[in-house]
Parts: sequence; C-alpha cells; structure tokens
Amino acid sequence: MQAEPHGVAKMIEHMARDVRIIASDEVELGRNRLAHHVEQLLAKAAIVVVAAMVAVIGLAMLCSAAVPAIEPLIAPLWARLLAMAGVYLAIGGGAAAYVARRLKPQLGSDLEQPIDAVEGTVEAVEKGLRG
Repeated sequence: MQAEPHGVAKMIEHMARDVRIIASDEVELGRNRLAHHVEQLLAKAAIVVVAAMVAVIGLAMLCSAAVPAIEPLIAPLWARLLAMAGVYLAIGGGAAAYVARRLKPQLGSDLEQPIDAVEGTVEAVEKGLRG
C-alpha cells in the first residue's frame, strides 16, 4: 500500500512548517534568555557604578581632610598633596583590581549556555533544511 503523492507532499509541507515554527520558538527563547541576562548584568553594573562613585568621593574627602592633618609631619603643602594623591591612587587602584577579580567569573559564565543553545538550534535547523 503506497501513500498518495499529494498526501506525502502535504505531510512534507506540514513538517517544514513545524520545523520553522520550532526554530522560530527556539530563537525567541534564546533571545529572551539573552535579554534577561543583559538586564541582570546592567542592573549589577549600575549598582557597582553607584557604589564606586560613593567610594571614590568618600576616599577623596578623607584624603583632602588628611592633607592639613599631616602638616606637623610634612611641612610643604605640595609634599602633603603628593603623598595623599599616592595614597588615593594606591587604595583606589587596589579596590578596582579587587572588584574586577571578583566580577570576572560572573560575567562570562551565565551567557555561554544561552549562546550555545541558540547556536545549536540554528545548526539543527540548517541541517534539517538541507536534508
């Protein structure tokens, strides 16, 4: 018993439509995951930027207050300003390096899985459409 040619053509047409729908849904799912990840990343970045600004301003105020306080130890104003600028740079640079080390593992790991899923879907769709 053989299938009718029109029936096979209809079945192939339905399968192709279903594959397109599945591919479209998978791409949309991947896009939603990426959008969610980007939103979370932006929220974390905003928190870090605000915290960093507050810390920088606070450290600058402490260094400014220390300049007149160390006058009995270092008489010339330029030397006191230079010393506190060095302290400011050392503390600020150390804090920035510490935060960068802590954030580095978090930035790449969450994004790899959605990207791999989207790439796998695209490859599967291309393979299915080719043969």
